[in-house]
Amino acid sequence: MRVKVLGKYWSMVFGGTKPDEDGRCDAPEVPNRRIYLRKSLRGDVLLETVIHEVVHAAAFHVDEEYVSEFAADLTKILKTKSVWSRIVEQPKPRGRK
Repeated sequence: MRVKVLGKYWSMVFGGTKPDEDGRCDAPEVPNRRIYLRKSLRGDVLLETVIHEVVHAAAFHVDEEYVSEFAADLTKILKTKSVWSRIVEQPKPRGRK
């Protein structure tokens, strides 16, 4: 899948990760740059990893510890019941007048 981050495109692919990593992001100057995600990721770990790697795409120079903490915090915020239920909620059909 092709994703746009701050005006630049990456191919986001499942696979291509090393055994010890959940994800990896090519540097912005790399031709045909990619964001790699471990194929087996699901749920909160996948969400956190996508956030983590997209932050790297947006700000490749930012410290790894900062990116990790930010991704973990944002995942927790998004997954709170009050937020997540609104994300996945389907709009109610409008009745006829």
